[in-house]
Amino acid sequence: MFLLETWDKMDMAAKLGWAGEITAVGLGTVIIMLLVLMVFLMIITALFPPSADEDEAEDEPEAPAAAAPVATDELTDDDLAAIAAAVHFALGHGGPALTANKSGSGLADSRWVSIGRSTMNHTWQRS
Repeated sequence: MFLLETWDKMDMAAKLGWAGEITAVGLGTVIIMLLVLMVFLMIITALFPPSADEDEAEDEPEAPAAAAPVATDELTDDDLAAIAAAVHFALGHGGPALTANKSGSGLADSRWVSIGRSTMNHTWQRS
């Protein structure tokens, strides 16, 4: 009750000053805690450095070796047709970039978007 009475008696400048102080205290607390956490993590990393085995385990696995290039003289028309069919099948008739949004923009699949568009087109109707 006391706080509400005090708040009502304050003018706008005092209210803005108080809000600024609360904001500064809150942001300052967050920034200081993040700095403390950063220093703590730096100390822990300095005391317990990761071993070489852990570093290697975190690396991505090596990609399989690429097939040796084949001279195009050795490929027959049947081989080229088989490769083209495999690529066409793997990419889904034009590649994933072309087939990801089959409905054009990809937004028509959502009922909420369809409802929104229909209400935008009928602005003369009451809701």
